[in-house]
Amino acid sequence: MVGLLNAAVDDGDWLSTEDLAAGLSRVGEAAAVPVLTRAWSRTLHSHARAAYLRSLTVLRADGLAKLYAEAVDDCESEVRGLTSCPHDLTTRDDGAN
Repeated sequence: MVGLLNAAVDDGDWLSTEDLAAGLSRVGEAAAVPVLTRAWSRTLHSHARAAYLRSLTVLRADGLAKLYAEAVDDCESEVRGLTSCPHDLTTRDDGAN
């Protein structure tokens, strides 16, 4: 799936990247972090930025503070909202982390 995400980012196929980002974070695929970070920096698609930030948070990527600082001023309210409660994304319902 990382290869599919990489190809979609290279092609600028931002709509395809959202589901891939969600799936990769759901399975804990840390190898996706560099591609997700690159996608964050390249896309103008605000809904996709929310998917990337959510996935990067779940994957506990390095450099999140910088991304949160950028996201605070994002035009998309969902992106801005993710900066206020990132802990909610990294805590599982069963209490395990």
